[in-house]
Amino acid sequence: MSDRIKSVTREGFETVTEARADAQRFIDIGGKVAEGGERADGLFGWSGTVRVEDTHTSVEGDFFCGRCAGTGQFITYVENGKPRGPGGECFRCNGKGFHNNADRRRNWGYDMHAFAREARRMMGSA
Repeated sequence: MSDRIKSVTREGFETVTEARADAQRFIDIGGKVAEGGERADGLFGWSGTVRVEDTHTSVEGDFFCGRCAGTGQFITYVENGKPRGPGGECFRCNGKGFHNNADRRRNWGYDMHAFAREARRMMGSA
């Protein structure tokens, strides 16, 4: 699993708030990012450490795909702890089992489209 460890260091933010917001967007977890580092078990199968010190942000951890549970195969449910489904390549990670920046960008665009579609549906039925 060491090939799935990703690490990034980014600098040049004007405020700690900007650095924290950037870390939040990058790791895509919905958890809290704190100065000095914090262990976070996130949504979408991420767990790792985030450090925000001054205007320096570093992120390190596993970014495996939560949709396919890191298998790379499309699954629809888990039975007795084993992923099951029709098979085929996972659409969220393109069959790799983990996410890279291109996957996160593509999935974010699809998710925003799906949220907007659902909001329009709800507004039409209200």
